[in-house]
Amino acid sequence: MLVYFPQLYPDELLYSVFARYHQHRGSISPKQTSLELFGTSNAIASLNFPCHLGVLSSQLPDRPQYAPERLIAEHTLLPYLLAYARPEHHDRVVANIIHGSTDGLALLLGIVASQVRQVDQLRFCPACQREMVAQYGESYWCRTHQLPSVLLCPKHNEPLRLSHVILSHENRHAYLTASASTCPNTAPVLDVGLPSARSRLLLIAQRSAELLQQTMAAKTLSEWTGWYRQQLAEKGFLRHRHVDSKRLHDGIKLYYGDALQVLEGVSTTIRQLDWLDVLCRKQRQSQHPLYHILLSLFLDSKPSSVSVFGAGPWPCLNPLEQHLGECRISTISTHRNHGHTVGVFACDCGYAYTRHWDNEKHALSKPLPRHYGHTFYQLLSKYQQQGLGLRATARLLHVDPSTVQRERVRLNAF
Repeated sequence: MLVYFPQLYPDELLYSVFARYHQHRGSISPKQTSLELFGTSNAIASLNFPCHLGVLSSQLPDRPQYAPERLIAEHTLLPYLLAYARPEHHDRVVANIIHGSTDGLALLLGIVASQVRQVDQLRFCPACQREMVAQYGESYWCRTHQLPSVLLCPKHNEPLRLSHVILSHENRHAYLTASASTCPNTAPVLDVGLPSARSRLLLIAQRSAELLQQTMAAKTLSEWTGWYRQQLAEKGFLRHRHVDSKRLHDGIKLYYGDALQVLEGVSTTIRQLDWLDVLCRKQRQSQHPLYHILLSLFLDSKPSSVSVFGAGPWPCLNPLEQHLGECRISTISTHRNHGHTVGVFACDCGYAYTRHWDNEKHALSKPLPRHYGHTFYQLLSKYQQQGLGLRATARLLHVDPSTVQRERVRLNAF
């Protein structure tokens, strides 16, 4: 049992807690600190994947805040890194951090393949640090500031600064606190580009911070793809069930503008938008949270094209059924055609019609039949067997003669 352990502060990185323990104990040997905390002198001071938390927890009082799962959820970057990971990887990553080795976890979560640069030089917000000192008497490292997708402080909307603490191979056993010496007023400021980029970078920082505070329902890779495609369909980015890549790419570039250039410092390939195509088709491995954040923020900014057709349910317009005019259609599908957003309204009677919204005229078209329903073909066959004339059949079926002629050919083909 440890005779002393620092108070845990809100959003404090676990590395920061260990650094304050090291400082408060007056220790001069990082390996001795590791031995006291984890039972081994070889523990690495890692931002993304701290290890041996089971050993640490067993040496602390039996309180909820010291449970290893609670330490992971509230004081590590794992909630962010696991937000879009495969469900089967969640328990494995957490178990490795608590009990075993963290080797290979970055590869498992798609961090290595993503080409997103991980933070290796700790960052800080001067305004946050002043508030910490005023409230707690000391400053600490915020985990939110160490996320690669956070360039601005989500709370103060100010660019983060680079501290003197670099967790390189030579420093991987060091525990350094957020102090005046490591976080001087002259510390370099992160480049956030032109003022036009800041509003988007702030949204990205805020969404990133939210991932640390919530537990998302785990989805498989195919479920994430399906969810994005559904959103793309509702927002009018599907054309005949295929993603309209050019329109989507142009939309992303227009929405983020100069922010994409700033984010090239985080991911050198981000402006090529290859990651966007991967998210919208069958995924073979987990993608970095930054890419999910960029796509989800963009989709959130677009109104659903379903909304232009009014709130459901929608009426069935089958003139041959007694339920004509009743609102029996609960869901509709949408796609793009010649610049229009087209809605397909299909009833369980087999009748379906389309309407389109013209973005330029801001007008909704009249309904056009797409499928005529089961009753239509039953009556068409009946009238044909009775030898009823073309115009009489058209009048009874509430269509024009050319439609009767066309549908007769289709019916006889079967």
